Amino acid sequence: MKVREIELGDVFIASRIIRKIDVKSMISEIGIRDVTGLEESEIKKVTDAKAMDVIMYLMARMDDVQNDVMELIGSWCGISVEEAAKLKISELKGFVDQFVEVNGQDTINSFFKRATSLGQKKA
Repeated sequence: MKVREIELGDVFIASRIIRKIDVKSMISEIGIRDVTGLEESEIKKVTDAKAMDVIMYLMARMDDVQNDVMELIGSWCGISVEEAAKLKISELKGFVDQFVEVNGQDTINSFFKRATSLGQKKA
């Protein structure tokens, strides 16, 4: 699977997801980790772990956001919603690794901050 860069239109899909889940609860449950001063390898470990936590949080709430999440993942991977739904759990780590590598931590952070802001404004 090949992951593409985040595009502007992705923020609207992500904001739909954020409106449907309680982002404050997710942040509270998963927590935020300050990576200031950490080496690149440590930042990657933290990022990977947090990304998996987010995926697991979303999976626990799939009944509310399933189609939107599959649309976003499918879009990032260039596959259909149906194909995204068939990804194996064992493939998620590879997706996360590639997603972080292609987009970079700063871009990912900025993207989700914007999506969260947009999602909260419509709530």
